Amino acid sequence: MNIYFHKLMDKRDHFPYRTSFHQLMSIYANDSWLRNRILTLLEPIEICMRTQIAYYLGITYGSDAFYQTQLSKKDVYRQQIMDSFLKEVARNSNDSVIRHHNLNYGSRYPIWVVIEYLSFNTLSKYYSNLRETDKKQIARQSFQINDYFLGNWVHVLSVLRNICAHYGYLYGREYTLRPKLL
Repeated sequence: MNIYFHKLMDKRDHFPYRTSFHQLMSIYANDSWLRNRILTLLEPIEICMRTQIAYYLGITYGSDAFYQTQLSKKDVYRQQIMDSFLKEVARNSNDSVIRHHNLNYGSRYPIWVVIEYLSFNTLSKYYSNLRETDKKQIARQSFQINDYFLGNWVHVLSVLRNICAHYGYLYGREYTLRPKLL
């Protein structure tokens, strides 16, 4: 809430004449409403992105696509994504899906399970680190757009989602990361 005070100040520790606490609370309430609406709108986009990546990779390369090193552009990013996934598996070790796969198939999860346990931000990084041919196919087949724009938009939306999910402020925020347009 402190950020809202600072956004209303015209200079250090000074509010313009007639600035009210009610004004501040109204801005906060509007931000809260907007965050909730944005999260509601982002949910189907995130699910669609997860589904399309898992579908394409699963159909094209098989259920173990996540473990195929040749599908990644940079090994260092692939390892970071793998580490992030393994942390999620450890954190969710009592989850019925994780237990089922560990019990029945071992610790190599099919791509459609892996995708479900990546954060939206990690999913964005995963897509960005795929080979160009695969990114192009996913973008073209699933969304009828250029892979560069899809990657940019997914990254921007994942950052926006994290701001909203962690109760970040929206009012007066400087957005340095912006979606690219044609």
